[in-house]
Formats: sequence, structure tokens, C-alpha cells
Amino acid sequence: MNKVIGNGRGSVEKPFLNDADINALGANGTVTNGGVNPNPNVSTGAASAPTGIVSESDGRLIVHEEAPDAISTGEELGGPNARVRFRWPDRLEWIKAAFARSFTSNMLVVKAPGAMEKQYFFVDQKLRDRIDAELKHVRIIPIYSLAGGHISLWPVEIPPPTGKNEWFDRLGKLLRKPPEFFPDKKLRVYWDHASKIYRVKVLPDSTPVAWPEKDTRELAGEALGEEAFVRTEDHPIFTDLVAGTELL
Repeated sequence: MNKVIGNGRGSVEKPFLNDADINALGANGTVTNGGVNPNPNVSTGAASAPTGIVSESDGRLIVHEEAPDAISTGEELGGPNARVRFRWPDRLEWIKAAFARSFTSNMLVVKAPGAMEKQYFFVDQKLRDRIDAELKHVRIIPIYSLAGGHISLWPVEIPPPTGKNEWFDRLGKLLRKPPEFFPDKKLRVYWDHASKIYRVKVLPDSTPVAWPEKDTRELAGEALGEEAFVRTEDHPIFTDLVAGTELL
């Protein structure tokens, strides 16, 4: 008998998020203009939630889902109310991925000088015009580490349709797989230094995972924390981006 892994609340993977982002993935997984669905086997989902920041009346922070056309760290998930963190899988780490629970949002992604990890910020819609070029389309995917026994959020930046994106080709193919492809498989994602591309390996795996009951957008809000929600022009990261006069 298999052991149920996770928060002990069952192992049924309910696709409570209808993704609107699959329709914006092009032939190599990049964002396309016009939002045509390249994969007729995957539902494009319903309309996305409002793009402005909303603090729920009960104090929850929600990162809203956004079609591409339009990190602070917490504790590893150890219970129904624990926080997850944003991270990439390690090179030798096998993971289970809940793509049915993933979503895409436009986020500010920065890496401070000397920092080991990137930081992720959710910017209010009213502030985006001035830093639009800085925003990235980020697919946020819940993952379970088979070795570590914890759940995290995997932020995958989707490159723009222009330029050479061969490095993203395998990841793009992974993102276009239908949600039913993943429950009975495990993945290993790693950077091939020689070829300068990401590679994805797949093996059968029937390990049941009890995914959190919370919506992934709420989990992302908890992982980011209040300081990563850019609501006003005096937020430190916003003032850094807009400060100064461009030398022409």
C-alpha cells in the first residue's frame, strides 16, 4: 500500500484552476501574440482574474492569474497553514508537478548584486506602464520533492516570442503537455551546460501526493509576502527602477 505524502488531507489532484495561459504558448513554448491555442487537447480555461492587487477582507494576499497577453521565501510546507517558497528544482532532484494547479502571472523578476536567488514581485496594474518592459510572464507550478518530502512553487519564466529561444524548447514542450500527463510521472529538469539548453527527463512514478487545499494563487501570495506586493510608487524596488534620467 502506498503512503500518502503531503499534508495528510488526501491525494486527489483536483484541477480547481482553469489556466488561461496555455493559449499563449507558441510552437516552442514562447508567448504568442493573439493568444491562439496551439494545443487543442488543452482547455484554455475561463477569463483570468482582475490584474490589480487585492487584499482579501480576511487578510489573504492573492497573486492574480493573468494571460500573458494582457522571491521572498517562506517555510517549507509542513501543514495546512504553513508557507511554501519559490524555488527551482535542484539539478539531481526528481519532482512531481501539479500542472493542473498552475497559473501564469506577469511579475517583476530581479536578482540583486551578489544574490544567489531571484526575487519575485507582483506589481499593481496602475503602476505597470512605467516598468512594463521589466515584467516577465511567469508560470507558477506547485512541485513536490520526492527526496526532500516538501512542496514548493516553481516559477518558470516564459520568454517573449522574439529572439532565439532554443534554450527553452524542452521546457516549452513540458508546459504544453495536458494536465493528465503528470500524475503518474516524475520529472528531472536541469541545465545542459554544453548545449546551453534546459533538458527534461521523465520516469513513471505512482507516488501519491496530497497537494494543499489552498488555491495556488493564494499560496503564491503567502510565499511572496506583503513586502513583494508593489502597491505604491514609494515601494523601494519601484523607485530603484524609475529613478534617474536616461542619457541620450
